[in-house]
Amino acid sequence: MDDAVAAKRDGLALDPAFTIRRLKNVWLSDDPTFRAGSRRLVKGLHMAGVPE
Repeated sequence: MDDAVAAKRDGLALDPAFTIRRLKNVWLSDDPTFRAGSRRLVKGLHMAGVPE
């Protein structure tokens, strides 16, 4: 988990306006496999403390 928090810190330093909502707004696929992977990614971002 420390690695995830460090990655979040570094990522937000590069783009302080990054949010999970912004990421979701650019996803354009309705493929079930893509959607499942996206849900896993969002769960991990939440766990790391990335802003919604």
